[in-house]
Amino acid sequence: MKFSLVTGASGGIGKEIAKELGKRGNNLVLVARSKKGLEEFAKELVQEFKVRVLIISVDLSKEDSAKYIYNWCKENEIQVDCLINNAGAAVFGEFEKLDIEKQTEIINLNVNSLVKLSRYFISELIKCSKGYILNVASIAAFYPLPYYSVYGATKAFVLSFTEALRFEMRNYNVNVCCLCPGDTETNFFKNAGNKNSKKNLMSPKIVAEIAVSGLLNNEALIRPKYVKNMTLIPR
Repeated sequence: MKFSLVTGASGGIGKEIAKELGKRGNNLVLVARSKKGLEEFAKELVQEFKVRVLIISVDLSKEDSAKYIYNWCKENEIQVDCLINNAGAAVFGEFEKLDIEKQTEIINLNVNSLVKLSRYFISELIKCSKGYILNVASIAAFYPLPYYSVYGATKAFVLSFTEALRFEMRNYNVNVCCLCPGDTETNFFKNAGNKNSKKNLMSPKIVAEIAVSGLLNNEALIRPKYVKNMTLIPR
């Protein structure tokens, strides 16, 4: 039985992507730190979409977490044909005043876990009749981001890595796509320690709908954005 694996699935864009995949009949493996949150969300998905939903509670900023996820799937005979690398975080502030250990954790989460999961599952995806990888970057991938300097740099890495991997997979039946949303209505800013409120945030639900549609259509770069009337459209 095939499953879509979604990291950072307990909230925000990851949660909405999981809903969108469930709506389309995909069985799901949900990954996040919050076991309780995952359990409650899994019940909702099973009831609403009648799909199988499994959960893995793990901190992806830890070194062996990606390998643990891969081994868990192998041990439980879970065939992953769709990998959504969504988990990510940031710390807001001047670089020289921020704790370096926390910044290192951000790099581990945003970069190392994404690369490791992609590497562990890529051979499995190639063997599938159709495989998918969606790496979630950010609009920050396109320019330096003061006060989020490490976060912005990690997202630039994700974009570059995804584009290179997409080229390498061009002769295989694997869609490799990169999602680069702008500011979205999630707990991102609160968790990063940025108390400044933002207006005109994008809906994570609509971002997820555009993301999954773009992935299935094999769009290299998926960039939801606002236009003047504030209607969300894909670019």
